[in-house]
Amino acid sequence: MYTTKKPISIWILIGLLIFLSFGGFLGGIMLLLDPSGVDMGLPPDMLDNVPLIDNFILPAIFLILVMGIVPLVIVFGLWQQKHWAWKTAVILSVVLVGWILFQILLWGTPAAIQVFYLIFGFVLLGICFVPAVRQYATNS
Repeated sequence: MYTTKKPISIWILIGLLIFLSFGGFLGGIMLLLDPSGVDMGLPPDMLDNVPLIDNFILPAIFLILVMGIVPLVIVFGLWQQKHWAWKTAVILSVVLVGWILFQILLWGTPAAIQVFYLIFGFVLLGICFVPAVRQYATNS
């Protein structure tokens, strides 16, 4: 059953996903344009301890695909009230938190942007579990 009236919490989730998508595309494109990461202020030796990766091309592709495109697909799914959208939003939130925690474990003291996106990931996950979001998104 398609519901035309979306609760405010769905609009908040959609806004957060669009913001995440923008950040994923921006960060990914910047890293593709400069795979060394220097233009983004990343230290040249940052990847020394990461096996099989000597530049930021793979992380850039991850950012574009997973943090750029996937959130927009979820927005479409939420907009159309598709049955898979809510679960996918939860999974993406967990992936975002895991991605940032992995970075912090790998490099130690987190940068401000990592702290921001870690908190953002938990907020995104929390919004997914707001009863109105869950009810709206799972009533397809």
